[in-house]
Amino acid sequence: MRVRRISAALAAAALLAGGVALVPTAAYASLSSITCVGTSEVAYSPPITPALQLVTATVDADYSACVAVLSGAITSATSTSVTSTSQRSCANILGVFTAAFSIPWNTGQVSAGPATVTTTQLASALQVVSAGTFASGPFTGNTFVYTVTYANVDAVTECQNGGLSSLDNGRVLLQVTPL
Repeated sequence: MRVRRISAALAAAALLAGGVALVPTAAYASLSSITCVGTSEVAYSPPITPALQLVTATVDADYSACVAVLSGAITSATSTSVTSTSQRSCANILGVFTAAFSIPWNTGQVSAGPATVTTTQLASALQVVSAGTFASGPFTGNTFVYTVTYANVDAVTECQNGGLSSLDNGRVLLQVTPL
């Protein structure tokens, strides 16, 4: 609130003096946040198997609800479909790797930044957590945590017994917060 009062005071002083005030918006951007929930599905072609091979993953995400605070015109994330190709096998389904992360917003703008992606098997659920800091677009400098939980999946067992061809009904939680 102090930033808002100082900015308002500067603007009022400049207007009284007959000038034009340029109030920096970075102070407001650093306070903005958004939380979204939704669903995710992944299709692997060809399926991930014990043999190391080039696999294309297509990830579809839909966001059903977002709550935004001080984010201006941004009120929600838009549905996405992302395709990536990499060497995959049962041996590298779980673990930690880095990836580029981006999220499109209802305004047409895109926030992007590097992410550390951690994939773990938690009892009968597979959890994928992407975390990092946005380097460009709205929310630049804010941290993000994108968590997808796929219930009733034993990814390694499926991979070793015929191949992992898809992950369905993932529950998404996207949290963007100030540092």
